[in-house]
Amino acid sequence: MFKKIFVLFFLLFSINSYAESINNPGETLQKIDNPAYFVGDIKVNKTDIDATKAREKAIFDGQRQAFNIILSRMGINQSNSFLVNDNEVSQALSSMQINNEKVSENSYSATLFMEFNPDYMKYILDKYNIGKFTGTVNSYLIIPILNENNNTFIWGKSNRWLDAFKTNLSSQKNIVLVNSNQTTKDSFDIKNINNPNFSNFKNIARSYNVNNIVLVNTDLNKDYSIISTKIFVLNKDETRKASLNYQIINKKNVNKDFSNASLKIIAYLNKLDNNQKQLNVDSSNNEFTRVFITISSIEEIADSENVLKNNKNVVEFVLNSLTKEMVTYDVKIYNNDLDNFISSLESAGVVAQRKDDGIYIYFK
Repeated sequence: MFKKIFVLFFLLFSINSYAESINNPGETLQKIDNPAYFVGDIKVNKTDIDATKAREKAIFDGQRQAFNIILSRMGINQSNSFLVNDNEVSQALSSMQINNEKVSENSYSATLFMEFNPDYMKYILDKYNIGKFTGTVNSYLIIPILNENNNTFIWGKSNRWLDAFKTNLSSQKNIVLVNSNQTTKDSFDIKNINNPNFSNFKNIARSYNVNNIVLVNTDLNKDYSIISTKIFVLNKDETRKASLNYQIINKKNVNKDFSNASLKIIAYLNKLDNNQKQLNVDSSNNEFTRVFITISSIEEIADSENVLKNNKNVVEFVLNSLTKEMVTYDVKIYNNDLDNFISSLESAGVVAQRKDDGIYIYFK
């Protein structure tokens, strides 16, 4: 009992010191440099095996909630946050205040106020190509599993697939790798890897905004000679099965062979993806028009979305990409009447210009 009381006292002391080192508890942040990157009044409450673990999960959960809000303000689907790991979300913070802390033996609750660093947010968007990832029909989430030395690895460095896919997926738009953030771990049931059915993974598919789950289930044999892999591509309509038996060339550098094997799996998915795109290319081109809206600040991202939301000629629009200077949407226009759309924009005081690749909109 004495040990538990001591641990709890130490935790309380550590937490209070941490909060005070950032800002004075009981007050809101005194100086907010970038209001668009500030999120306040995030309430967190977690229970775990002890207060330390509960606090860690609560802080990560609160930071991710705030991160999602920032993405939403930027007109980006919040599911893209799953591409970013917990540590990167923490690093994106420029300041954080913790108020109203309550700690018990195995629980923790608090109210968080956070401000994010605009430069680091831009770095994250560029790193994961987040502005361009839309989670369309042709989108795949790879969940690699490695069975080695009688152990099953999904998260962490022991799973050789993670670095292999992470490196080779950097230029892929519609294929993403599962992230080991706490939210994903909480929603993942390891028993489901032996039952490759989409219904068992639909929550993760929804979280990552993808339509296909790709299970890459691999056995690495004892003499390190073959990477034997069963591949299941799951969606709500069907399950595709494939296999890959990759002969290891250099036993002293098995990770290189995993990298080469991952390229073959990516090529296989791209082949499926391209076949699907070919079926949709005509209808897609007929229905949607590419609209480019120039911006000069983060506040204008919301303005650009409102330009489309408030236009009666717009039936539907989807974010295509985001850079520091421009937001790009795919827009479905009523009766595909581009002239009427441009006229309505100009009547609303917005400058619009039609070019070969789409419609360009400029704020006055």
